[in-house]
Amino acid sequence: MILVSRNSRSHGIIKSILAAYVVFGFSAEDPRKPCLNPFKWSPVVTHTLRFLGYMIDTRKMTVQWPCDKRAQLAAMFNADWLSPTAGKNPTLTPRQIA
Repeated sequence: MILVSRNSRSHGIIKSILAAYVVFGFSAEDPRKPCLNPFKWSPVVTHTLRFLGYMIDTRKMTVQWPCDKRAQLAAMFNADWLSPTAGKNPTLTPRQIA
């Protein structure tokens, strides 16, 4: 059984890493992706956030549906259900109603 000292093992590892860099070259850019996607978070800390289309206020402990989403729903109701032709020709599918 051959015993190898810690010092010689660490030198062997360092030499292996350097040999890999000599053979394959040094990478110009870091191949690792960033942990946080900068497009998905805001650097400003706030107590309100928009998540899945809802406005969440952590101070007031409220969840609101944004005005633009409510306006889209009202426009859809007006166009599909409240128009004069909607009662005569009900062509709404269960998916549209849901």
